[in-house]
Amino acid sequence: MRPRRQTGRMNIHQQVVRELAVRILSGVLRPGDILPTEDNASTEMDVSRTAYREAIKVLSAKGLLESRAKVGTRVRQKSEWNMLDPEILGWKSEIETPSKFVDDLFEFRMIIEPAAARLAARKGSPEKIDKIRHAFETMANTEMSSVENFEADFDFHKSILEASENELLSSLGHVVETLLLTSFELSALRPGAREQSVPLHGAVLAQIQNRDQDKARDAMTTLLASARTDLDDVLQNDIHETTILKKADPDDTSTRAGGNRSPN
Repeated sequence: MRPRRQTGRMNIHQQVVRELAVRILSGVLRPGDILPTEDNASTEMDVSRTAYREAIKVLSAKGLLESRAKVGTRVRQKSEWNMLDPEILGWKSEIETPSKFVDDLFEFRMIIEPAAARLAARKGSPEKIDKIRHAFETMANTEMSSVENFEADFDFHKSILEASENELLSSLGHVVETLLLTSFELSALRPGAREQSVPLHGAVLAQIQNRDQDKARDAMTTLLASARTDLDDVLQNDIHETTILKKADPDDTSTRAGGNRSPN
């Protein structure tokens, strides 16, 4: 068993929010586009005007839309989108290619987490460093493919953000969780990859416990670089295997002239 993204039944309001968000994030609706009127949109989506109106409010709060009198509701510029919003991250992970999504989040983590490890070594209280240690021990002593292990991995990284004693860094745990979930799903394609990361996590913990700021930063950089390499291998192998299968399948029309295959 492994953790999965929430796919439970959504109510009408949630469905409308997600549908509009996906249209925007996928580029169907582009920055500057004016959305249809409330009457037309609610009819096209077969929902009530109230559900549509509430969805507009939600997406406006996330920075995706803005409503102006005599103009209507328009898609805002990408620079104004709240890309760190947990729901936006979740939607992007579903619609973007894994390589693009991994690129963006790993670059972000490389900026944030080594600095957080350095601060944790300098400012982390004994209680917060003990939380890091407990998460590592759980991770090291549970089945790598289990939900418990995934949660311990997340707790390890989240506890380091908290031990940095920086409230802005501490608030970014959901970003790490989103990428870890993506990593977990992809690493299932490469058995043994997660086991190799345990000693690297241990090295980060050791340097934080030793209060060696620079080595803690460097150990986290090494951990993230290794994780990135593992995911790149998985993504590359997945692309290679898919290409081989397409070439071997005479009924596959996606490689023929004019053939288009719908995304899975």
